[in-house]
Amino acid sequence: MGAVWYTVPVDKAAIGKLIGAFRTGPSGREGTRLLSSAPAEGRVACRVSGADGGSWVVRIVRADQRPHASFAGSGASTLRELAVSHIATLEQLDAYGYPAPRILPTADGQKFAEVDGLLAYAVTYLPGQPITPTLAHLRELGAALARLHSLPPGAAGRSSWNIEQAAVSTRSLLGRLDAAAAGGYGSVIEQLSYAVRGADQLAALGETLIHGDAWSANCIDDGERGLALIDWDTGGQGTAMVDLGRSLLECHLDSAAAPGNLEAWLISPSQERISALVAGYRSHRTPGPAEIEALPAAMMFPIAVIGAIHLTSVLAQAQRGGPGYDPLARLRNRLQVAGPVAAAAQRELRRAAPLSVAPAGPDVVFSVQRRVPVADRVRHGGAEAQGSDLDRFVQPHDRLRPGQARVSRIPHHRARPGATRGLGAVRHRRTRAGSLRPVRGRGF
Repeated sequence: MGAVWYTVPVDKAAIGKLIGAFRTGPSGREGTRLLSSAPAEGRVACRVSGADGGSWVVRIVRADQRPHASFAGSGASTLRELAVSHIATLEQLDAYGYPAPRILPTADGQKFAEVDGLLAYAVTYLPGQPITPTLAHLRELGAALARLHSLPPGAAGRSSWNIEQAAVSTRSLLGRLDAAAAGGYGSVIEQLSYAVRGADQLAALGETLIHGDAWSANCIDDGERGLALIDWDTGGQGTAMVDLGRSLLECHLDSAAAPGNLEAWLISPSQERISALVAGYRSHRTPGPAEIEALPAAMMFPIAVIGAIHLTSVLAQAQRGGPGYDPLARLRNRLQVAGPVAAAAQRELRRAAPLSVAPAGPDVVFSVQRRVPVADRVRHGGAEAQGSDLDRFVQPHDRLRPGQARVSRIPHHRARPGATRGLGAVRHRRTRAGSLRPVRGRGF
């Protein structure tokens, strides 16, 4: 019997061979369940459960098919090249010890298996539930991103957000859309074209390791080991601020939102959420002035990339008599809120850098009084904290924000001769040593 997958019949036996090619242990396989399917893109993913209770994910792609336009930044011309790049990224993360799915070899020790034009590779399955997210979750997510952005790219593959490659592809798409400007989309095309101009500023920032789609649905909480990022399809070598910018926008979304609920996918900027994510990020990495300055461009660039793809699809559907509702509602929303979100994040990032204890001399005494964030306290008690609850846990004379620390220095007159004098008797600096917790792009 055959199964139709992307207009080409696929023998079920070939799928079975690919799934069975991976090491399952002495207990063998117990069951297989479809996790995701993108037939038009030539990709499916299955979760395989072993009789011993273990699970892993087998990703199957049509090896010679061209990747979807959203992966243009990777430079891959086939899904085989994209898979090899993805494998290299996960292997580099494993080498660093960064929490992420690990590559599982085939029974004969290979990184992937091939049968009848299909290629498959397997990764560990990370148990847990997508975060909601709470403010505490967002702080942990920010810390996880900061740790990731502090890692050199190494041998990781190229992310889908490579600035040069993505800019070329997006300019090409927008150039072909110019003829549609008279159809009511002219202003949108103009905004997207302007956003792509920030590519040069972003390319000058250099590259590190990024995830590419770090939002609540791709962040799993297992209740014990903490948060872990999954779905690294768009990850690899890329620009840290692009990764952070996408998270700052998408931290406003709920992973439980129904796909058909338009209102749930429209962003209304929340200072609390932005501050929580930035606080977690700054606890492990402080972006340089050039990075902070480039944040608006970094936030707009992905909108332009995805927006050009989406607008192309919308126009194609319209020509075939597609739906009559406003198909650009999400895109217009992102274009509208990106500026305010970027400005709010810049203000947070430009605050005094976290205190570094190492440079302090012998005549400087540090007394740190750490506060457990209110959201954490309430969450552990079985309820969710609201932003207004913070003041109930802070005395009027001692309003430190969650994660702040008090730093006390010996007064100037008590320092020994020749000693470096402090900057004052008491000052407050924001420091937070957050713990590491570690679907593809949704477009608009």
